[in-house]
Amino acid sequence: VHRCYMKDDHKSNFAVKIIEKKSLTPRLFNNLKNEINILAKINNQNVIRLHDIQRTENRFYLIMELCNAGDIENLKDLRGGRFTELEARIILRQLVSGFKEIYKQQVMHRDLKLANLLLNLPEYPYDLGIKGTTKAQRKLATDELLKTLDITAPGRI
Repeated sequence: VHRCYMKDDHKSNFAVKIIEKKSLTPRLFNNLKNEINILAKINNQNVIRLHDIQRTENRFYLIMELCNAGDIENLKDLRGGRFTELEARIILRQLVSGFKEIYKQQVMHRDLKLANLLLNLPEYPYDLGIKGTTKAQRKLATDELLKTLDITAPGRI
């Protein structure tokens, strides 16, 4: 997954998932079609949004919402392996909201783990999961999460 932006709007950042067509077996291609169909149907602030799909001769490009703050696994590590009760409540409330929407589509997430739960800090000045930020900066930023925590569950197959 890579960061991208629209040609005419450099302020709108997205994530692009690039899939090589030659690496797709028939089963993986079917899984990809399912993922696209599922993401296109779900509209919930706690589920990652698929904005566009592009294809070339050799690749598929899935243009998705950018989650700029890493994942819950990294956050847990930065918080010393634990969350406060309030943080856990916020995280769980958003997870339940997202999964309710996923289950409405009769889909089950078969790879649920902390590393697959992404964080988004829409107004944060730098990306917590991107190289160039120090551990101290990331730790300081996690203290601000209670104000802006937004958790997104990625792909569902």
